[in-house]
Amino acid sequence: MHYFYFIIAFLVLVTIIYLLKDILVDKLKKTFTAKQQCPALTVPLESLSPLWLKYNKEFKDESDNYTVDLLINSSTSSVTSEKQTENTENDVKVEENEITTAKLHMVNEFAQIDTIGSFYNEVIKPYEEIFKQQNVYDILINVLKMLEKHGNTPSVVIDVKDNESVDLISVRENLAQVSLKEHTLTVTRVMIDLIKQNYSEPENFVPQGVIIALAHDIGKIPELRLSGVYNSYDHAIVSSNWLAEQFTGKDVFWMKQAIMAVRDHHFKSRDPLTQMLRDADKQARQMELVQFSKNYRIESIDNWLDVDKLLELLLPKINLTAKGKWDAFTHKGIIYVKPDLLYELSKEYMFNEKILDVTMLYESEKESVLKKIVDKMREKNLIPDFIAQGYVSRKFEIKSKMQIKKQQMVLTAIKAEPFLDRIDEIERRKSGTALELIETVVPV
Repeated sequence: MHYFYFIIAFLVLVTIIYLLKDILVDKLKKTFTAKQQCPALTVPLESLSPLWLKYNKEFKDESDNYTVDLLINSSTSSVTSEKQTENTENDVKVEENEITTAKLHMVNEFAQIDTIGSFYNEVIKPYEEIFKQQNVYDILINVLKMLEKHGNTPSVVIDVKDNESVDLISVRENLAQVSLKEHTLTVTRVMIDLIKQNYSEPENFVPQGVIIALAHDIGKIPELRLSGVYNSYDHAIVSSNWLAEQFTGKDVFWMKQAIMAVRDHHFKSRDPLTQMLRDADKQARQMELVQFSKNYRIESIDNWLDVDKLLELLLPKINLTAKGKWDAFTHKGIIYVKPDLLYELSKEYMFNEKILDVTMLYESEKESVLKKIVDKMREKNLIPDFIAQGYVSRKFEIKSKMQIKKQQMVLTAIKAEPFLDRIDEIERRKSGTALELIETVVPV
């Protein structure tokens, strides 16, 4: 009886195997094929490089930032790499041609960052411990990595939504040829010099100054500025917001001042750090523009401005009208001039003399430039008393014979004494124009 049940069970099992054999065979084929077609494993250079980097005597592992260590030692690593590879043959079994290929790839990848390596060793290295003590070394590394990756971005944003782009409109095409990395490192070097000049213990202020200098234009990187994350197209705001992110979770006593300095570095400020950053930025721009201005000399308006030469440029513009519009006119021994004309003539004078004064190129510095011009004229007693000390202009009410409504304009007033020998010629220019009909000009 048991034998009968055994036979029945065996036949059932054989029947099931026969019915399922096609399915099992197909499954085994697919499994075998999948194993044969498994894609080759690709190991990125970043994962492979520690195999030889950890045996590099110059290499130091700082919180797994081995790419940064390579970055800051890039100025010397290429010279010693061959000898260092020889010392690792007994420890790391990697084919020689594989090492050579990887090293060549690494050299090509970091060929453009040699200036940052030199910069780190020369500028940052002496203060490295202070960065760590102030808990901002990681921020320093982050901003250097950003400059390493995006440093070839132009140092000027060609966009009317960016304040600096408008401010430097007359020279921005030239400055766009200067890379963000080049400009930033120059600003940082100047910033350190200014800190040394202004503080009795400068080393304590270096981390703050260096970080704001390195980060001040980081918002010009297209990936940041156009991302929409920072709710602005103005690079200074994007830069300050990015820097604020770097301070997340940190208790650094000067971080708010640093963020504000980056945000406001294109505006006049009473904050000494912001003003130093602003000055460093301008000095860097001046050095950069020299590259495009052969035979020009760098000089301040305090030294190069000659009032007599400026007035010679003003002379042809007085009482001259074009399509009913004028920029300067005479009335009872006074020349009334639109301030913008004085500003443009001073720039023309500067270029005629082959002088490079970066202050003249910032539209935001116009008021400051005009004040210096008027102060120089005041020294020669050419500014009437009704232009108060410290002011460059004031509002005047102009009444004409043909106009019922009086006209009000903001003008600079200059005594006509330097032109007394040519006053008749100047007055004749009014003939047949609206200027001939002016009756009174009264300060408001």
